[in-house]
Amino acid sequence: MNENSSHNVRQLRTKITLWSGAGIVIASAIVACVSILPLYNQLQTKEKENLKSTVQTRTMAVEEFLSKAKNVALQITSRTRARQLLQGYNQGELEPPQFRENISPILQDALRKSDAVAGIARLGSNQRLAVSVGTQIPNEYWSIPPATSTQVSVEGPIDIQGQSYLVLGAPIVDNNENRVGTDVVLFRTRTLRRMIGNYQEELGNTGDMILASSDRTNIDLLFPLQDGSETLSEPLANVMKRAITGEQGVRELPTRSQTMAYFPVENSNWGVAVIRDNAALYGSLNKRLRNISIIIVLLAGIGSVGMVWLLRPLAGKTVLQTERLQQEIEEKNSLLQEKNQILAYQEQRKAWIDDAMERLQQLQDFAQQVAEQTATSKAQAEQALSLMDRGTKSVDATLEQMEILKDAVAQIDEQMNALNNNTGEIGTVTELVSNLANQTNMLALNAAVEAVRAGEQGKGFSVVASEIRKLADRSRQSAEKIHDLVSQIQSGIQSTTNTTESGTEAMQSGVNLSQQSAETFNGVYASLQEVVRSSQEISNSTEQQAQSIQKLVDTIQELDNNAIADSQAKSQPVENNSQ
Repeated sequence: MNENSSHNVRQLRTKITLWSGAGIVIASAIVACVSILPLYNQLQTKEKENLKSTVQTRTMAVEEFLSKAKNVALQITSRTRARQLLQGYNQGELEPPQFRENISPILQDALRKSDAVAGIARLGSNQRLAVSVGTQIPNEYWSIPPATSTQVSVEGPIDIQGQSYLVLGAPIVDNNENRVGTDVVLFRTRTLRRMIGNYQEELGNTGDMILASSDRTNIDLLFPLQDGSETLSEPLANVMKRAITGEQGVRELPTRSQTMAYFPVENSNWGVAVIRDNAALYGSLNKRLRNISIIIVLLAGIGSVGMVWLLRPLAGKTVLQTERLQQEIEEKNSLLQEKNQILAYQEQRKAWIDDAMERLQQLQDFAQQVAEQTATSKAQAEQALSLMDRGTKSVDATLEQMEILKDAVAQIDEQMNALNNNTGEIGTVTELVSNLANQTNMLALNAAVEAVRAGEQGKGFSVVASEIRKLADRSRQSAEKIHDLVSQIQSGIQSTTNTTESGTEAMQSGVNLSQQSAETFNGVYASLQEVVRSSQEISNSTEQQAQSIQKLVDTIQELDNNAIADSQAKSQPVENNSQ
């Protein structure tokens, strides 16, 4: 092996080693991505579920607080003695001073038993203030449930003298479930505020807890946010609307830098939400994934180095064996190329001969077809010649019959003219009869007039005149009918005369056409005789041509067999060399 070959071997071995190492690293990276990405998505989903669990836990605490506040308000309204005093006050049995004096100790006792209650205002059945203890509640903050409701209503929080309170409205009902008044309870929100504000341990400095309510038009924060904001941005307000209307879930805010979980507070118009920055929410997760990625990269690098170390000697042996195989393949390819050239030449020459044979065979077949078609044409021409002779005789006979028919039509025309003249004379006679009938009618009319003048002596004559007149009318009517019939007959005769004249003209045209056809038949008859003679000559020439082509085919076939034998003799040494 020369120096260039050794250099090529080293280069090829280096390439195989490097590409193998790179392939291992790439495969490791693909496997890592395929395995880590689904795990990362699952862990992200888990973090969102944890955030949702956090807001659900806070929501349950808020619901417990509201339930406790409502229970306290119901306990205040359930004191029997206080309710009886209010009923007596509503019915006018107790004066206001006496009512306040008797009920104030009971309400004061309720204040002492609950640290969360700051004030109580008891309203009568007319929803007017009857008595108030503790912190005074302004009228505009009163929470009064509907007249048909037995549930405690909640409003707020409100600010009184720098303190935050909830205002609860608890209906007071008697034993018959009739509304007798309302207790407006002022409830401190310190516990609720601590509950909402104690989130830094779970959410950190980047998180925020939101407690908001709705008055059907606006979303109001119950407590300020961590940064001191007392209003919500539009995206946060839209999410809180969903929570207040009963929806729950987790959403990424439009900036995609924060994630928000929200939950509704049952039996209220409140909603709770938790916000966390994605960096803080997924911080520990990203850190673990980075560590896993570093470990995978290190393992892939170590594996690549080991594979390169193992593949290096194997690559050298593989390259040497490949070069030997390549030399053997080149030698065999050279021999095969020479043999293929000879075979290609033989196949090409055979193809040329086969093509020539095919074309000659087609030419022979075509000559045979021409001979057969020429014979058929000759027979058809002889048959057409016979038919043409018959047609000529038929045309001559037709001319004779048309001459006879022409004479008959002329005689019919003369007879129709004579009949037309006779009908004219009949018309003259009918006109005379009509005139005679009219005159007779006039004479009968005059006779009738004269009979009337004659009186009794003219009665008989009057009858005769009447009959004569009737006879004259009938004669006139018959003459008119005869005149109409004569007119119809004259019209028919005239139409027949016109038709006869048209037939005569058509007959003359037919005679002329028949004469022209006879002349044409004579010309065609002469042409067919010439075609028969030409067909006979073509048939003889075609038969001689077919015989010449057959001789040429036999000669080419013999040359082809000799060429195949020569090519086989020449290719035999090449095969021996290849062996």
